[in-house]
This record gives sequence, structure tokens and C-alpha cells, in this order.
Amino acid sequence: MEDPVVTSCTFPPREVGFYVTEADSDEEPEGTQQEYYVDMPDTDEELEGTHHTTEDTQPMELEGTQPTEDEPTEDPVFTSCTYEYEVDGPTSVRLTWTIENFSRLNAMGLYSGSFSLGRGYQWRLIMFPKGYKGDDHLWIYLDVADYSELPSGWIVDALFSISVFNHIQDEMTKKECYHKFNERESNWDFKFMPLIELNDPNRGFLVFDTIVVEATVTLCEMIDYDSKKETGYVRHYQAHGSQVIVRFRSLEKPSEDEFTLEFSKEDNYDKVIQSVARYLGLDDPLKIRLTSHNYFTQCPMLHPIKYRGVRHLLDMLIHHSQVSDILYYEVLDIQLPKLEDLKTLKVAFCPAKIGVTIYTITLTNQSTVMDVLDDLKTKVELSHPDAELRLLEIFCHKIRKIFPSQERIGTIDHHMTLRAEEIPEEEKNLGRHDRLIHACHFMHTTQNEALVTNFGEPFILVLHEGEILAEIKARIRKKLQVLDEEFLKWKFALVSRGYPKYLEDSDILSKCFEKSEVCSDWEQYLGMEHTDNNAPKCPNSSILNPSKLEKDKAP
Repeated sequence: MEDPVVTSCTFPPREVGFYVTEADSDEEPEGTQQEYYVDMPDTDEELEGTHHTTEDTQPMELEGTQPTEDEPTEDPVFTSCTYEYEVDGPTSVRLTWTIENFSRLNAMGLYSGSFSLGRGYQWRLIMFPKGYKGDDHLWIYLDVADYSELPSGWIVDALFSISVFNHIQDEMTKKECYHKFNERESNWDFKFMPLIELNDPNRGFLVFDTIVVEATVTLCEMIDYDSKKETGYVRHYQAHGSQVIVRFRSLEKPSEDEFTLEFSKEDNYDKVIQSVARYLGLDDPLKIRLTSHNYFTQCPMLHPIKYRGVRHLLDMLIHHSQVSDILYYEVLDIQLPKLEDLKTLKVAFCPAKIGVTIYTITLTNQSTVMDVLDDLKTKVELSHPDAELRLLEIFCHKIRKIFPSQERIGTIDHHMTLRAEEIPEEEKNLGRHDRLIHACHFMHTTQNEALVTNFGEPFILVLHEGEILAEIKARIRKKLQVLDEEFLKWKFALVSRGYPKYLEDSDILSKCFEKSEVCSDWEQYLGMEHTDNNAPKCPNSSILNPSKLEKDKAP
């Protein structure tokens, strides 16, 4: 089934909610759709984490405001959505929701594609990109999409989180919750940052007018909150005051108790790792790394405890107000502070006539981009011994940044696609009025011809003073090695903030482009419109998506 289409409607005064429509299947005739009604809070004072009841909720009468096929009230909103299952079967899923052209969304609500998890449950995310009922924050729900089709009395326990990615700070703004979804409480929402902060490009949530949302959903068994046998959560504190007996398990054998140690709940981080190291007969306690226990899944937490990341033992044992008596340990090859000071980057490199290879480079956070490139030079075959390299950051098939050689790698977003390439000789001898521009492949979306979708590999192009488009097209065809017959079908445009302005062969491009620094986010680029059947490859850089490439070279 194709990604859902969301349309927004104008609602009568004092009403809240929105309709969304979804095609039933690929085989059904055009116009066959299902309608859902999403209830919204009755008051502005409702807090994040509140549920919204679906029982007895009836769709509103729109009195002529319902959009029709011929005269829609607003353009449809289309979103791309990918998800993948975790290792442990169909009980956990991670969903990445990428929404492009975010600032141009007109709908008051939109939702992601649905995914199956559990015994036939269909899940999805619902977003309010403009806030609602006067509230000026971003709201995102986790919703059981097929709640109305489930049998009476259904219930499913889930631990879930929703995060909005910050590209500048290289971190997620994350909300997490445990909830019993049922026929009365079929969705649960989180209130995120104010819209003014979300839409500020300097805050890092929107890059190239694109927002990335990630959700993880883990189904849990019904939990007896008072059961020591099932959870291990009967407190030793009640019997021993401030003392607690902790069961330690190897992270490699997370279901087996290995040994127990007694502590004060006020013991600090250093005291705990020293006691564990002493029991294990290790000389260096800094090689001990601990991981907390997940109360709901009865498994280790996904992320280990950072070195001195908590102050007291009690902080290691608490999860969602529940106190465990289990900790997991592992013995590292190097000291944990040194390990945490390391940064691992995956860098794609493609010399001429050789396939793309991904290289894993691990250096300290204080290392520079030049250190990364010097390390890469020892692993790759260059066109000549004196070849110079540069490092680029690619996002949504556009060049987001060319890294300065002295930038520290601790600031680099390791989620982004990184590409290293040789600097062409023509770029080293630029004329006084020559400049570098950003060139990208694009095509129009079939749903909205006003919007463009980028694909393939962006590249950097030298723009000479007074050069017309016809001359530039000849250089591009030679660079990309495109057949003449195919190249005649290409159209060229000046694309600014997602909108193309088509060019003629006689246009002088240097007069078309605004001045911009090469190391900044480029909102303006030379667009090459053509089909994406076989995206052409730039000879000195051929990276579409490193995660899909077969080769992965370790250091």
C-alpha cells in the first residue's frame, strides 16, 4: 500500500479534531478511501502523556467543508516512512519518519504509514505540525490505527518512545512512556518543543526544510507489578533500610544471575565499579561498563550507563519510578572514559572506475577532519600521491556541508552520510570571479507538481564568469558520462528552497546564483530534472546510501 495521504478540512467553530483518508489497497479503484477521525484534547490545559478516548466518538458534520476530488481545500500532504524490525522477532520495531517541505505543510494533521506489530495490531504516528486549538507546540501521537476493527476488550502493553532529531546537536529530543493501549485509550501523545523553536533553522530540527522523527515500540507481556518471581522488583530496601543487594548478570547472558553484592543505595558510581572489578579479580575498574535493567521488557536497557553518568547506585536501578535489583556488566578491552572519547565515522569513498567502499574510521573526539582524511589516505588508492581530499556531509541527496579541515570530529553528526572525494584540479585554480555551486538531480512528485524530490548523488561544479547554461551542460554530460540521446531529455533549473525556475541554454548562470559561502547550507542549486530509472553516477563520488552498500571496510 502506498504511503497514506492526509487532507485537512476547515472545521466549524468550537470543534476539534481532523479527518484523514487512506486508500484501502493498491487494487481498489481510485477514490475508494477509508475515513478516520482523530479526537483532540477538550482543553488547552491537558498535559503531555494524556490519552484521548475513542469510545463513542462520532465524526463531525462538516456542512460543506469536506474536500472533494475536484476542489480540494488544500494540497494533500505526502510523507515518506521506513521501518525495520529489531533482532528479537516481531515484538519491537523502530520507525523513521522523514517529512520533507515541512514549512509548506497546510494540513493541520498528518500521519505516517502504518506498520504491523503484535497480533495483527496496526500502528502509526500522528503529528500536528501547526499545534492545535491555540497551542503553539509540536504534538506527536502513537496510535493503534485499526482500533475500531479489533475485538471488544482488546488490550496491548507497549513501551515506546518518540524522538525528533536535532542535526546540529547530533541528538534526539526524546519522550518515552509505558502505556496499556485499549479500546478506550487507543492512542497516546507527547508535547514537544514550541513551534517557533522547531521552525528556527539555527536550532537544528529542520534541515533543508526536512524533519526526521524516530519512534521505537516494544510490546510487553502483562506485568504483575507485585510479583517478585516475574520481575524481581520486591524491594530489599524495606528489610535493610538503606542497604540493597544487587544481582549482577553478564551482558552476554542477560537472563542468568551470576553474583550478588551488597551496597548502600547512596554508594556512588566509583564505589560500584570498584566492587564489581574486585569481585571479578580485575585490576582496572575503569574497564567495567554497566547497563541498567528495563523494568517493562525485563531485558537490558538499549544504552549502557556512561562513565560517571549517574551519581548514586539508586539512579542506576530506577526505571520509570520502579526500582530494580538487577545490573548488567561487561568487561571492556580499554578503559571506558577512553572508549567514550572515541568517535567512529563511516566515510564513503569512490575513486574513478572503482565501486563505492565504506571505511570505518575511529579517532578521538578532539581529532580534526584533516586527521580523518589523513587516516583515509592510508586505506585508499588515490589518483596520484599528492591528491587532496575533502569531506562532505550529504542529506536528502543534497550537499549540506563541506567540512573545514580543522573542525573537530566531535561536532560531526554521525547519523549523516559522509563522503570523501578528491578535489579536482580545476577547483584549485579558480578565477577571481569563478565560484563553486551545488548540482543535484531531481524530479517532480506525481502527487504535487509544484514540489521537487531529490535523488542520486549531488556534486560540486565550477561556475566560470560569463558561462552560459549550454557550456555547463556540455561539461556535466562529460562528467557524468550520460549518453547524448538520454541527456537531450534532461531539463535544467535554478532550484531555490524547493521551487524550480527553468533555464534556457543562453542564460548566464553567474547572474542567476546568489552569493553564498561554500561551507554553509546551500538553499540554492543547479537542478537536473530527469527520471530516476538509473541515477547517473559522479565519477569521483558514487554514494547513494551507505547503509545499502555491500562493502564495509573496517580499519
